[in-house]
Amino acid sequence: MTHYNVSASAYVPAGAGRIYNILADYRNGHPNILPPEFFQNLVVEQGGFGAGTVIRLEMKVLGSTRKFRAEITEPHPGRLLVETDSDAGVITAFTVTPSGQSGYSLVKITTRLPSRGGILAPLERYFTSRILHRIFIAELRLLTALATGRYNVDLSAYETRVVPDRQYGGRSGWQHQTYP
Repeated sequence: MTHYNVSASAYVPAGAGRIYNILADYRNGHPNILPPEFFQNLVVEQGGFGAGTVIRLEMKVLGSTRKFRAEITEPHPGRLLVETDSDAGVITAFTVTPSGQSGYSLVKITTRLPSRGGILAPLERYFTSRILHRIFIAELRLLTALATGRYNVDLSAYETRVVPDRQYGGRSGWQHQTYP
């Protein structure tokens, strides 16, 4: 099965440590960056902060609700947080990088999804990427508001893209990618 990635990123006016701690805290931080129009019923089954945490939640898109169960890992603690839903074949990574600008961090959300083959694959990628883009931008806005205490957030400096795995030398998995 082939896979593709959908990404969004933004410069957030907060330190990398503060941002990462919000993302890694699945009891008090991370739930507050999930747009309620898309996510509901986040339950921490195990752990609660960073690696070893297991969560389940429901995602509501286009009138249907899907249940996810994800295990959290930290391949690079303080920089890279990964949610893996093995049943659905979906991996979401949150990358936090201190930027050259004082007090800012680059936050990138990337989701790796399985893709159907055949004629419908381009349509699936197009519609899924548009929906995920909207969700990621909402998450980045909520994260910025939570990290800074400012609730009128402009994310005009965001970047999004859809990237098939084959652009990374045929290697499978997002972990082989390098981000600018």
